[in-house]
Amino acid sequence: PFTVGDSRDKPKYSVVRITVQAEQNAHRLDFAVRPVDGKWKVFDLSVDGVVLSKTLNGAIHRELAGDDLDAIISAINPQANSE
Repeated sequence: PFTVGDSRDKPKYSVVRITVQAEQNAHRLDFAVRPVDGKWKVFDLSVDGVVLSKTLNGAIHRELAGDDLDAIISAINPQANSE
């Protein structure tokens, strides 16, 4: 089961909070959404305070520091290795 919590409006986007109850633990999901062509689109996600875009960005920067372009492509598109 889940509950929809608060939403917060920012100047260019809104954040919608959902709490998911999984057995003994509750997890907070914050969806960052903005209007695109008249529809609300999710552009970022935070799970229990961990922001997906920042996590992926950090992983890509670590790979770039090691000059491992293949690892970056694999992280972005796991199917790239099978092509």
